[in-house]
Amino acid sequence: MEHAQHEVQKLQQQLSAAEERSRQSISVVATMEQQLQTEQSERKRISDERDGLSQQLVAAQTEAQSWREKSTATNAVSTQQAARLVALETRLREVNASLDEKDKMLTLDKEFLAHDREIRDLIGARDLYIADIYDVAQNGRTAKPFGRIFYTKDKSLVFYGYDLDKQTGLKQSVAFQAWGSGDDKQNVSLGLFYQDDTHKRWVLRFNDTKTLARLNMVFVTAEPRGGSAKPTGKPLLLAYLQMQPNHP
Repeated sequence: MEHAQHEVQKLQQQLSAAEERSRQSISVVATMEQQLQTEQSERKRISDERDGLSQQLVAAQTEAQSWREKSTATNAVSTQQAARLVALETRLREVNASLDEKDKMLTLDKEFLAHDREIRDLIGARDLYIADIYDVAQNGRTAKPFGRIFYTKDKSLVFYGYDLDKQTGLKQSVAFQAWGSGDDKQNVSLGLFYQDDTHKRWVLRFNDTKTLARLNMVFVTAEPRGGSAKPTGKPLLLAYLQMQPNHP
């Protein structure tokens, strides 16, 4: 009888723990959906700003053309208007670039929430770190390729890569290989990326807990078909794993 009561208490505790974990997962998903709504509001604000700038640009172009047609006595004013036109065109390009970047990330977030059950399950894990990774061009702008990491400390690593095959100077028939290194600076292969069913992204999953426990950095290289024993291509999409978990 006492043994049965003990088993009932144990099952009740497990049920309570499962219910608490479920509430945490629901809360995290709700938070991400709220973040998506916030990003959509920000996107609308930027879109409205872009429309306003476009209207200002048209007005400035019309005004500048009018000044150009006036006599040489108004050359100074025309110069000011031309400078204003250049400034507006520059600002419009910046707003368009920002909006395009937000559109891209919003689309990715929707794909993760809607289609990737594994990632939805990971969101409720403890010690989860999520990061977006970009290559940065010499002009400071983000460049292709880019990626997203889901890292559960010392347990699992899920790496999504986008546009890996669209980088400049890339030879045909290559494989994309992930590497990790720790304090000993010895590179260890984490495996080759494969394209998922959508053919929109490259995926790598790694669950060797002993290897993950000693890593503090991961990166990607382009290698010959079948992979290499050690990195031969230039590193890209480098990320550090010694970060504080940021989810849930």
